[in-house]
Amino acid sequence: MNLLSFKKPNIPASLKYSKVPLNRILEDSAQEFPNRYAVIFEDFSITYSDLNSLANRFANSLKDYLHVNKGDRVAVFLPNQSQFIIAFYGIIKTGAIAVLLDAMSKEQELYHFLKDSGAETIITSEHLCPIVNQVQRDLKLKTVIVCKPNDSVSVFTSINKSEMNYILKNGNVSLLELILASEPHHPEVNIDSKDIATIMYTGGTTGSPKGVMHTHYNHIVTVTQQSTWWGLGKGCETGGLFIPVTHVGGLCCSLNMLIHIAGTIVLMQRFDPSQFLKLIQEHGIGFVCAVPTVYLALASHPDVEKYDLSTLKVCLSGGAHLPFEVWSLFKSKIGVGITNGFGMTESSSQITLCPPGFFKKELIGLPIPDTQVKIVDPENGDKILGVREEGEIVAKGPQFMKGYWENPEETDATVRGGWLFTGDLGLFDENGLFYHIGRKKELINTGGLKVWPNEVEGVLYDNQAVKEAIVIGVTDKYWGEKVKAFVVLEPEYNVKVSENDIIQYCKTKLSRFKAPKEVEFREKIPKTPLGKPLRRVLVEEEKEKELNLKSQKQQ
Repeated sequence: MNLLSFKKPNIPASLKYSKVPLNRILEDSAQEFPNRYAVIFEDFSITYSDLNSLANRFANSLKDYLHVNKGDRVAVFLPNQSQFIIAFYGIIKTGAIAVLLDAMSKEQELYHFLKDSGAETIITSEHLCPIVNQVQRDLKLKTVIVCKPNDSVSVFTSINKSEMNYILKNGNVSLLELILASEPHHPEVNIDSKDIATIMYTGGTTGSPKGVMHTHYNHIVTVTQQSTWWGLGKGCETGGLFIPVTHVGGLCCSLNMLIHIAGTIVLMQRFDPSQFLKLIQEHGIGFVCAVPTVYLALASHPDVEKYDLSTLKVCLSGGAHLPFEVWSLFKSKIGVGITNGFGMTESSSQITLCPPGFFKKELIGLPIPDTQVKIVDPENGDKILGVREEGEIVAKGPQFMKGYWENPEETDATVRGGWLFTGDLGLFDENGLFYHIGRKKELINTGGLKVWPNEVEGVLYDNQAVKEAIVIGVTDKYWGEKVKAFVVLEPEYNVKVSENDIIQYCKTKLSRFKAPKEVEFREKIPKTPLGKPLRRVLVEEEKEKELNLKSQKQQ
């Protein structure tokens, strides 16, 4: 295969982007394909016309009853469900900023996100309300909007102004009540494409989660790049969506892109391989964005060959390293080559993409339209490196973030001279193809989800049984990487505290993916003469263990 053949003539190096608010993609699709299904979620389905009307109703109630104004932050603390989509487009129609929060977040994480963003309104589900209630009294939260199981029903009635005012005075309000309280006309708000549309939290150089700001224009650029790159038609595509919509892959590369092309979104609250195989066959799903572990689960399913999966044509992998074994198994079992790429929350989408169906170790492909990438000296970032010289990957493009929310120091450290310093190491070859060879940062990447060691260590140190702790990422066949904690116990807790005790404790304080999957007890932690823990020593020890294990298997 000619590695450059995937850069088709109809994908120019530069594209034209509309300078309109992000909500325009929904409105345009509703006007052009009013009766096409926009979302299918379990037993619920909704057309583009109805989705746009419900989002308008919600937006008008946000403005008229909750007094949400342009620039206000509205937090969305929901798992994947149809109400998320109504709420999200309703928020941005008001000119407010949607603060998207992972539904797996625990109390202390949620507290940080809400305090940092200054959100005074939050949309959540009934089962997440207890967590919200715990932090509400210590924050500026004025209104909690609750999504109940029946919120997705069709609108048959209405609520008048006096009834809504009574509801607001007597506790939390439901999403459905707000939808019923207003008319479906388009809210009159002057939104500029340069205005901030979303804030998504990610780790930064200090380990504290940072609020990544994307403008309406950033999102418009992303959906244009994505739909053009994949060559997807308008009003004829169907995509599967089960990765969290609060993450960049779920929101930017899936939800918004599919809405932009009037695609049908088959939504799942969580991934289940058996159920998803059925949905591919039932709905003719053609587009999927997922992490490698998902593709492994599908290809390894005992009944995979019983399903008609011929409609699959684009399978994008991101968020974690794609092993050849996974690519090869998926190709042989399902007949589609997984497309690998490279991107991050700060870039709002891919920075580079590989040729469809082609795999080469560490290859992340070529820059997508209007995106520049270079390799620089990782020590100072000033010297531009040449062919096959390893260095830090830096990039820039019109889809890249505006910066970190109210954090100019971190913004200046990450974006220098207009270039985003990714913290990832790579190189490029004689054909201009880029390769990813490792991470400069200590961030742990487990199944496509990011974990900062300092955060986990902070939780461990809060446990009275723990004297010292250090956390690293170690290789895992399924997750790519898993969180491993090295723990020194207080003398009185030796033998009394087990590995499972520590793991279960962390699960009560952190999202499950952040909790250690392995705990090793030690008498001491390696340190420098100054007493600073030597994380790299533990990393090297684990690598040596892996090499010894491989050597033993080969004998």
